[in-house]
Amino acid sequence: MTVLFDLVSGNTTNFRAHLTRDHEAEVGHAKHTQPKIKEFVGEKMKKKSVPLPGPRQEEICEAIGDYIVHSLLPLSMVEDTTFRNLLAALEPRFQPPCTATMLTKLKKKKEATKLDILTEIKGKDLAITHDGWTSLNTEGYETVTGSYINDKWKLNCKVLDTVKVEGSHSAENIAAALTRAKQRWLFGNTVATTDNASNEVKAFKLLGWHHFSCLGHNLNLVVNAGLTVVSRIIAKGRAVVSYFHRSPLAMGFLFEKQKLLLEKNAQGHKLIIDCPTRWNSSLAMLERLVEQTAALHAVVSDARCKNTDLKSKLYSYEEQSTVESIISVLKPFHTATIIMSSESKPTISLVLPTLIKLERVLSTEDDADIITRMKAAMAKNLEKRKNDKSLEFYRLASLVDPRTKALGFLDDEDKAKARQFLLEKCMENFDVPQLNIKREKEDEAGPDMPVLPMPQNGMDHGSDGPEALIQESHEPLPSEIAKPELPMLFPYNHDNDQELKSENDLKLDPAELETEPLQKVPKLEDVDSPDWLNDVVVCQVESPKFSPMEICVKEVDRFIADEPQISQKDDPLEWWAKKEPIFPTVAQVAKSVLAIPASSVPSERIFSLAGMIVTKKRSQLSPENVDLLIFLNKNLKQK
Repeated sequence: MTVLFDLVSGNTTNFRAHLTRDHEAEVGHAKHTQPKIKEFVGEKMKKKSVPLPGPRQEEICEAIGDYIVHSLLPLSMVEDTTFRNLLAALEPRFQPPCTATMLTKLKKKKEATKLDILTEIKGKDLAITHDGWTSLNTEGYETVTGSYINDKWKLNCKVLDTVKVEGSHSAENIAAALTRAKQRWLFGNTVATTDNASNEVKAFKLLGWHHFSCLGHNLNLVVNAGLTVVSRIIAKGRAVVSYFHRSPLAMGFLFEKQKLLLEKNAQGHKLIIDCPTRWNSSLAMLERLVEQTAALHAVVSDARCKNTDLKSKLYSYEEQSTVESIISVLKPFHTATIIMSSESKPTISLVLPTLIKLERVLSTEDDADIITRMKAAMAKNLEKRKNDKSLEFYRLASLVDPRTKALGFLDDEDKAKARQFLLEKCMENFDVPQLNIKREKEDEAGPDMPVLPMPQNGMDHGSDGPEALIQESHEPLPSEIAKPELPMLFPYNHDNDQELKSENDLKLDPAELETEPLQKVPKLEDVDSPDWLNDVVVCQVESPKFSPMEICVKEVDRFIADEPQISQKDDPLEWWAKKEPIFPTVAQVAKSVLAIPASSVPSERIFSLAGMIVTKKRSQLSPENVDLLIFLNKNLKQK
């Protein structure tokens, strides 16, 4: 008998391995795998996804909306395939909204934000800025911003409206648009800060609103008056910069020389070319040329530089000295512009000290002739920009700002004017306090009441007796207090000194009834009557003993004399948040005055923002959506 297989053990796995290894031809290539459950069930099991909870869905939608608003992206990005793939990778259960849904959500967010702002500014003083601009598709817009200090003494600057202008930017159209803005936002007294354009100035005259000229524009005009004097030197520097911008080879030589000659913080710097409409760019150009002087001269001396005219375009040593003097004159104006452009701290209170500092900079001191003429042109233009009507507000703002309240930069006459103007404003804002005072009524004069006689019997009138105690006391004993006679139950006959007890004794003669008619006994009032204790304690409203003028004078003088001036680094609004209970009337004046911006930068910054929203690819945005995106971008806080 032939044995085909010798099963040594009952392990079928080894047997299967043997067949696969040694008898592949007989067994074949069939491979058996472990059956899966779905093969027994029949149909493949479908994965069921749990829907994303509603709050989480809304949270992601809100985050996408904030991302679109603050990154200045188009709303249509929510339907972009790549963006949706990113969302699916991050949260597969999230259902991305369409463009229309996202637009609806942003509109709701705008209404909620608008309501919050309206609640804060309704009926309160507001300082606005206003300016117009033209979009890429030549549509005219105007933007209104509002600055105010809230109850927590935080300075807020909000964009109120960005609307399309129908027609020209005339004074009448501007006044009508601002009137509509005031009706929409319901704010109270209004002051405005704008540029010196004639249509802006006329518009606020029509409205009767106090108008402040933008200090940034005034400084720009002052500096430009000086730059015209040194225009040749600036043009020479511009020619050098233009050459390096046109020649990559020359720029390469410049970088090479920078590594050899300049400090590390000056290496890799490119030359800056100026823009005719921005004087600070001229300052930046001159500063960069001075910084790169050694490298520029090294490039010109290099044999590889083929431009023979470049050497003549560089500044000579005399011109280099003039350029450095120009920079020393312009830098304080640049610093002043940055300070006046702040939106987080009060700026109007710094206008006067800033102007005084700039006047000192322009005072002539052993300067070269061209610098003297430059300073004279700037000083003349600066003097022309002063507005006497605004000066009193500038003095007032400096007085109520704890950083400048000492007014050390003013003479005694101007200090007195500032104090008087503050006193007038306090009287306008003064609210007469009414005090609830509890006071006992004075006893009304009446007939002398009989005093009960002192007991005569059984009393020792010695020094230790009750009489001695009465004489030593300053307050009367209860027995000495005059008391009204109580009504008697039975009449008392004083003639016979007898009590009338019978009915006949109580009867009166009819003749007496005719001559002395009976008087009605007054009805007793209910003991619960609220007026029952009025003869003892009365709660009455009384005005203060001092007049409003006296109160304001005392408060103003205490504020000026008693409170020291704080450092320039400190926040004046934090100081006022602590001192408001001590100087309540002056605080109200400070809250309305310190909110006024010194420049119209808040509305002008919208120009740059609008340029990034209304682009060539998005030139067909509706005016409503332009306003929506600008409003949310400026007013929504980034989380």
